Parts: sequence; C-alpha cells; structure tokens
Amino acid sequence: MALWIILGIAVVLLLLTARFWKSDKLSFALRLIIGGLVLYAEAPKLFDLDTYSIQALYSYHIFPMDVVRVMGTLGPYVGVLIGLGLVFGVLTRLSAAGWIIMCLMFIGMKLEVIFVQDRIASCGCFPGFLSNLKMNESIWIDIASIPLMLQVILANPERKFMSAWTLLPKKIRQSRLRLIW
Repeated sequence: MALWIILGIAVVLLLLTARFWKSDKLSFALRLIIGGLVLYAEAPKLFDLDTYSIQALYSYHIFPMDVVRVMGTLGPYVGVLIGLGLVFGVLTRLSAAGWIIMCLMFIGMKLEVIFVQDRIASCGCFPGFLSNLKMNESIWIDIASIPLMLQVILANPERKFMSAWTLLPKKIRQSRLRLIW
C-alpha cells in the first residue's frame, strides 16, 4: 500500500514540473503510445462499421439510430486520422486536441450508461483482443489519456525530436500553423 502512495506522489510531482510539460522526448513517446492505442482501437472498426462501431454505439442507448449511424460511421475514420497524426508527428497538437475531445465524449457517454442507466456493458472500444472490456474499466483509459495529450499540446513549440514538423520550411514553422502542429 505504501508503495502505491509513494508512486502516486511521484507521478503528481512529475506532472507539476515544467520539464514534464516541455519535454520533446516525452511528447514523442506519448504520441507513439497513445497514437498506437488509438489505431489499435479504431482501425479494425473500419472493416465492419456496422458491427464494431454503429451497433456498439447504439448499445449505449443514448442517441437515436440516425445520430448513431453518423457518429458510428465517421468516428473510426476520425480516430484513424488522429492516430496517424500522433504516430507520424503530423498536426500533433490538432490530433491530441481531437483525441481529448473524443475522450471527453466517451467519458460522458460511459458515465451516462453507468450512473444514469445503472448498467455496465461492453464499451465496444477495442474489437478483437480486448472486445470484452467493460465501460467502467475503459473509462480509465480515456481519463488517463487527457493529461498525456495535454503534454503533447504543451510540449516544446520547436518540436525538434522525431517530428515531421522539422521537415517543413522555416517560414511555415514560424507561421500560425505552429499552433496546431
């Protein structure tokens, strides 16, 4: 028990340091981890949108089928674009912000099902290997992703470590594009 308390305090102290928020290398690692996780969750849904995305979303019983059909069709494509952006370092701030928005939507929907509907169901997040992951378990992935993606957004604006940003001409890097890249 004491080990978990010490580990928790160490994580909080790390999050409070300026070095954590500005580190290019940490940003790169987080981009790869979260981007890979997003691709692992979203890419398989593209092969059977009806089963893995639309029906999974409909099982939440929150939105009417017309809304679910649009969300379930567009969601995996947006997720794959976000994952690719994070992994390859293309529009990383925009991709990280997009993932934060998706996580907030997922958290809201899962909280609705857990607390308002008073049920725990499969989240439908990871078709295949983790297909039985429950909402009350997967919500922690969403919650943990938010500060990690905030680090990617707030990291060093020069992004010199392993980013497609460095391949762009200096004139473009000094433009307003830096705000979303």
